[in-house]
Amino acid sequence: MLLKNNTFIKLTFRQLVDIEQIQRMLEAHYKVTGALSAILDTDENILAAAGWQDICTRFHRVHPETCKRCRESDVYIKTHLPDFTGKYLEYLCGNGLRDVAVPIIIAGEHLATFFTGQFFYDDEKPDVGYFRAQAREFGFDEESYLEALSRVPVFTREQIRNIMDFYRNLVHILVEMGLKNLELAQEVTERKQAEKEASFFRTLIENTCDPTYVVDPADGGRMVYVNQAACSHFGLEREKLLAMRIPDWDPVFDMGNIDMIQQQIRQNKSMRFETQHRVASGELVPVEVTANRLIHDGKELNAGYFHDIRVRKDMEAALRSSEQNLVEAQRIARVGNWVWDLSGNLLSASAECYRVFGVTSTEFANSYRAFLKLVHPEDRVTVQDVFETFLKNHLPYSVEYRVRHPDGTGRIIYEQGEVVIDALGTPVHAVGTVQDITLRKNAEKQILRLNWLYAILSEVNQAIVRSVDQNSLFQEICRVVVEHGGFLLAWIGLVDEETGIVKPVASSSINEGFLDNIRVTISDEPEGRGPTGSAIRKGTLQIVNDFMSNPHTSPWHKEAERYGYSSAAAIALKLNRKTIGALTMFAGEKHFFHGQMSGLLRQLAADMSFALENLDRETRRKAAEQALSKEIAERLHALEAIHEKDQMIMHQSRQAAMGEMINNIAHQWRQPLNIIALTIQDLMATYEEGECSDEYVDETVKQIMNQVLHMSQTIDDFRNFLRPDQEMKQFDLVEAVKKTLVLVSDSFTSQNIRIDTETQEDLIVTGYQNEYCQVLLNILNNARDVLTERKIVAPRININLFREGHKHIATISDNAGGIPDTLIDRIFEPYFTTKEVDKGTGIGLYISKTIIEKRMNGKISVRNTGQGAEFRIEV
Repeated sequence: MLLKNNTFIKLTFRQLVDIEQIQRMLEAHYKVTGALSAILDTDENILAAAGWQDICTRFHRVHPETCKRCRESDVYIKTHLPDFTGKYLEYLCGNGLRDVAVPIIIAGEHLATFFTGQFFYDDEKPDVGYFRAQAREFGFDEESYLEALSRVPVFTREQIRNIMDFYRNLVHILVEMGLKNLELAQEVTERKQAEKEASFFRTLIENTCDPTYVVDPADGGRMVYVNQAACSHFGLEREKLLAMRIPDWDPVFDMGNIDMIQQQIRQNKSMRFETQHRVASGELVPVEVTANRLIHDGKELNAGYFHDIRVRKDMEAALRSSEQNLVEAQRIARVGNWVWDLSGNLLSASAECYRVFGVTSTEFANSYRAFLKLVHPEDRVTVQDVFETFLKNHLPYSVEYRVRHPDGTGRIIYEQGEVVIDALGTPVHAVGTVQDITLRKNAEKQILRLNWLYAILSEVNQAIVRSVDQNSLFQEICRVVVEHGGFLLAWIGLVDEETGIVKPVASSSINEGFLDNIRVTISDEPEGRGPTGSAIRKGTLQIVNDFMSNPHTSPWHKEAERYGYSSAAAIALKLNRKTIGALTMFAGEKHFFHGQMSGLLRQLAADMSFALENLDRETRRKAAEQALSKEIAERLHALEAIHEKDQMIMHQSRQAAMGEMINNIAHQWRQPLNIIALTIQDLMATYEEGECSDEYVDETVKQIMNQVLHMSQTIDDFRNFLRPDQEMKQFDLVEAVKKTLVLVSDSFTSQNIRIDTETQEDLIVTGYQNEYCQVLLNILNNARDVLTERKIVAPRININLFREGHKHIATISDNAGGIPDTLIDRIFEPYFTTKEVDKGTGIGLYISKTIIEKRMNGKISVRNTGQGAEFRIEV
């Protein structure tokens, strides 16, 4: 408030008048006129009041809805009084009563408000029906409410004008008297304080830590005052600074803008900006300047202070970096955070939160209702139940649900939240996070399906080992696919070469009948363009992940819909590199098959083709044996008989090796199968405990795939081992030994037989590696059988590889006690064996000698050592 001596002072209405006297005056006025009157300060505190009506205090101000109307009246008067220019401000309350207010202005400042109200004008008779309806609407006691209505005073408009004029003039008189007394007291003290304050402020400014300055804009921005803090900031003496102008210490400042800046300071009284100061060292220091307009001796100056903001700049940069890192971390983790204001039902969220829900901040209404619209309709009830329980019990929650993005795509969300409670125990707002776990859920589903396929592969491989004919193998495979793979139908069809029709030869399904009503061919016609026909025609894996929408499967849509088939895959079956049919599988879900499954399905096809080749080979072997027996019987010449005998020996040797290898494979597979089973059990337990992270899933899949690849490699090693070399090639003896030991190590380990090897480097020879490995295998198997038969304590086999001149030597020795002297010279003869009947053919060492000495131009021999037998191979 500006006093007559041009000094400003902050006063309240209470300081200018005697409030108790005003209160007595209002009470007397009420007794005379019956009119409510009150004086409120600018903070809406009631300073004095008399005559409140029961209809307001007992009814309108009690019920929330009618009280809201009362507050609307208060707000209207408060917001319109500052711009009010008439004698008084009048407002018809939403509850049907009149309110009138007039501002009390003292020295140009609004200090209080005089208020009267809760009455009717005589020309506005109250609508009793309206008030009766209002009583019923808000549950008021109708009789009491209407009785209170009857006591509401009625005034003429002239009476209200007179009342308002009277109080306005009376209050002004009282205030002016108080103001004059205050001004007199102020004058007495101001003179005494003036010089003291001037001295105090000079000392204060000089000793303040904030660099303070005064410049003269009219003199090129020359410095006319600086305090000691400013001198320290610039690193210069005061005299030198007072001789400088703005460009001397602020190279960024454009002097051409000084008039415009000064004009802004005049308009706003103050101005804050950032710039750079050149200090004595030449360094440019970032500062924040607060400039103020100063009039001194009639001259306009620019005074202010500044701060070194280097630390703040570093902190701002660090904060921006931290915020960016947080945004990036949320983006990478697909985790957003949100805050829900429970009182206003307003929702605010991070940028990643919006991305998780597939909307932008401008598209989202930021309310709980808008959030529910994004939740999948089938999950909304669950989400609402979780939230209602959460708000009721104030306990942290977690929930998974699906959302629909505006583009129609769906995502799976994992949400966690907790409520923040004020001191009274009232929930104020909720905070939480949302994470897009779609990829994790899909990965879990893929892992489950991969586990099914692993189970199928395991069961099929066991069926392959047990199978004796093609039909039983096919039927067992179909059964395994349905029972262990989660498929609805699996069937194997073979091609009729005359008609090109694929005829079912084996099947297994949940519901029979589908195959009875379909026709599949391999020709390029509608019935041949589905997965089965295409797989056979192209000799590859064919996948249809949306069976009902694929035009190539249209001939079977009706039946597929009837049986609930949504996706299918067909793998070609080959025999001797020729496609003869296909295994087709149907699933009840769209997009059932994915990339990793393709590899396992191809592995399944390879295993089945391998089994078919084995069965075919066995069939042809039996036929060959029959033909050979007949031919031997018919041939009488000794040379031909010997030749046929040699051929039979070689064939039997390979068959014996195959039998031995199958036994080794069984040993090789036992441990990987156990590891896979344990890994799957651990995965399911971890999943049920909610600790299945993306990294853990990836590591588990990697472990299982490593074991599957190891098992697959065993098959490949077996096939490669039995495949005769076509030509001599260089190979490493050390690698040949390692390759052989890999095939037999498990069977030896199961017998507790220890194998030690001692090797040299660079043992490269030219020959047939697979056949050399077969020789090693024959010798090792014989040693194993003798060690086992004789029940040797701590059985051991030693393999030494070394070079003697140009020869490469391999010795295999055991501690089984050796070969009897009467038999040692005959062990390389065909059909000579020291084993019991049905436990040996007597051709293994004969074939070994043939391979080393006739095919590789080497030498093989045997001798007894002090502990057992030692075989020596020279190549």
